[in-house]
Amino acid sequence: MEAYAPYPGVDRFAVELLISELATNAVLHATGDSFDVLCHSPLGGSVQVEVHDRCRAVPVRRRAAVQDESGRGLELLDVLASHWRTERTANGKSLIFTLQEGSCSNR
Repeated sequence: MEAYAPYPGVDRFAVELLISELATNAVLHATGDSFDVLCHSPLGGSVQVEVHDRCRAVPVRRRAAVQDESGRGLELLDVLASHWRTERTANGKSLIFTLQEGSCSNR
């Protein structure tokens, strides 16, 4: 994440947390033995991250109880990401999120 140092307004913690959540979901729920993460800055002041796995099933939102230790990944995306989406691909799916400069600074 040091590559995003030129964008001090992009919340590095939020980017790392969301990558961790999506990578964990890929390991726990997707088929296959690998996943890919691509980070880039399509526009100045934003970071876009894609996590691709080999499972075409779209994640399903669940309501996590207070005591649950999992089930909050999509909720975290809703709260922290400027926007996010799921795209099915020929060999799986990608979850893509964007954080804009300053998007988490007031949260």
